[in-house]
Amino acid sequence: CDPHKYGFAPKGASVVMFRDPELRHCMYSFATDWTGGIYATPTILGSRPGGVVAATWASMIKHGEAGYIETTRRIVGATREIGEAIEAIEGIELVGRPDVCVVGFGASPGSGLNCYSVKDCMKEIGGWDLATLQNPAAIHLALTLPSSKNVDKFIADLRTAVLTVSADAEGKYKKGTAGIYGMAASVPPAFIAESAKVFLDTMVSQ
Repeated sequence: CDPHKYGFAPKGASVVMFRDPELRHCMYSFATDWTGGIYATPTILGSRPGGVVAATWASMIKHGEAGYIETTRRIVGATREIGEAIEAIEGIELVGRPDVCVVGFGASPGSGLNCYSVKDCMKEIGGWDLATLQNPAAIHLALTLPSSKNVDKFIADLRTAVLTVSADAEGKYKKGTAGIYGMAASVPPAFIAESAKVFLDTMVSQ
């Protein structure tokens, strides 16, 4: 798990738990014939700074069990409240069950609505940066403690976005994310994979 998401720790710390030492051995990296001597390290990454681990520990001590329980109560409650609201909005429907901390939704069959257009509209009117999903087409919100405090605004903005996109006769919201994913659906997967490599090459070569 990543403590930075719901443990309120800095990024860079992760927790991996093993059932027994034999499984943990699969994580080890070592070279017994290296000219510099026998080299062994717990992970393939080798040495890492301990500052992030110390900060994660401090965060967990500060919040404590009671603090995390209260945070969980708020996030789960907010997630389910948004899920219930989505069920009442015409044109969209839930994808999966919003039981814990993620709400996914897409266009209802026959609605003619593009959920990616709703995503772009949500960004424009409320600054919501929702994540895209595919197969099936959908978008989702992963709730954290800050976003759980803005449930009413999210629901109101979502209602507005669905109505706005439904009435978009000029096709303003058919571009952007909707256009990208619409194009990707008609392109062979191998070509998309190669395009992703070009994108990453460009990003790391700057």
